Amino acid sequence: MKNAEVYAGAALVGALVGMRNSVAPTPLKLVTLGVSGGFGGAEVCSAKKRSRWIGALLGAAGALGAAYGAYELRRRAAKKFNLPNPVVGLLADAAAAGAGMLVASRLQRQDN
Repeated sequence: MKNAEVYAGAALVGALVGMRNSVAPTPLKLVTLGVSGGFGGAEVCSAKKRSRWIGALLGAAGALGAAYGAYELRRRAAKKFNLPNPVVGLLADAAAAGAGMLVASRLQRQDN
């Protein structure tokens, strides 16, 4: 599971750095998120003795779906609560990091 943890950490750092100063994701950022999600999904499935290709497709789809959902949530929260984008982005990053840690801890428990 070590490779999956490394890829998940790299994907989180890439997402935090890549989405930091913009509300709308650019095509390059979406490609980067999709690729990193694909690598992470492939590693998780490989660790569970499942198809890496299915994991890659599911990971990429999940990353892109999450990017769109995060964009909509950030846009709506900034408008509704009249908050600047960096504040909304920090809250979104904290929520994403928490969700990632929750998933990683559950996967770790299943391995033991």
